[in-house]
Amino acid sequence: MRLHLEYASPVWDPWIDKHIKQIEHVQRRAAWFVKNCWQRTPGTVSNLLNDLEWPSLQNRRKSAHLTLLHKAIHGESGLEIPCYIKRRTCQLRSFHKDKFIELTPNIESYRNSFYCRTIREWNALPNDVLDIEKSQLFKNALRLEWWHFN
Repeated sequence: MRLHLEYASPVWDPWIDKHIKQIEHVQRRAAWFVKNCWQRTPGTVSNLLNDLEWPSLQNRRKSAHLTLLHKAIHGESGLEIPCYIKRRTCQLRSFHKDKFIELTPNIESYRNSFYCRTIREWNALPNDVLDIEKSQLFKNALRLEWWHFN
């Protein structure tokens, strides 16, 4: 089931809490099924997910769209970065050649679109993660980063 949910996740990623919870509920039900534990006491499903060491689907989607942007930057995907997406030029302490100027649209649906959200999250990554050129190593580094942020 998770493959169906992740098929288009790099570009389709809900931002409304209600929709995020609906998708996360699929994984929570899967944890009950995998562990064959049907108790309805508070905290049971969270403990099952911790035992299984499954990252949240939201983190998996975030990793997927950051990886897609990484592949686009390094020419490993068919996705081309549009001309209106510009790289940062001023050299501050946190400067990195692969960081971008954030887009700030007024329309909420555009503000939460693929490029706007991904660039915001991309710029928040540490420079040593942005320096990684191989996609699989980048994806592994993201997994390690989630343990620090969550």
